[in-house]
Amino acid sequence: MSMARTRTQTRTQGGLALITTMIIMMALVMLSLAAMNMGLLQGRSTGNRNDWHIAFQAAEAALRDGEQDITTRNPALEAFDDACTAGLCLPREDGSSWSEALIAQDTLGVALGTRTGQTSPGPQGAPTPRYLIERLETPAQSVVVQGYGADQGRPPVFRVTAIGMGAARRADGSPASRVVLQSMYIN
Repeated sequence: MSMARTRTQTRTQGGLALITTMIIMMALVMLSLAAMNMGLLQGRSTGNRNDWHIAFQAAEAALRDGEQDITTRNPALEAFDDACTAGLCLPREDGSSWSEALIAQDTLGVALGTRTGQTSPGPQGAPTPRYLIERLETPAQSVVVQGYGADQGRPPVFRVTAIGMGAARRADGSPASRVVLQSMYIN
């Protein structure tokens, strides 16, 4: 008796499972990298936002300090000049604002607390906020401001400009966040 052997055909794998697995793994790696990148960006964004809030609070404190300086000192018109000596400025003849100069020059303006004794609300390492006071033209006599009319004289009008900086630094050492605030103050 002879036994007939049956031959079974074996099929060889073409590697389709390997290719499919590799594609899925690459997609998972790319999703993981994207998630990590989003997390890093979100962390940076939060840090920048916090630094901006520090700068904003510092600028607000300097603005209040400048307004308090006007109220307590009531500077005479002669104290204001074109060079902005001691943080007391006359309006620029070209009409531009002193705020650009305050940003560019670290020595311009009055540091927070110089005349009032207030302390900076920012963390250690944040630059001290500064302000300057600009005496503006008084409003026309026909304008009534806080009870002042034509017969009571014209009240002095001041523009207080304050700058606050965050604690974070750029590569060149300059503050990463700056906030400039202005208020009109009628004394």
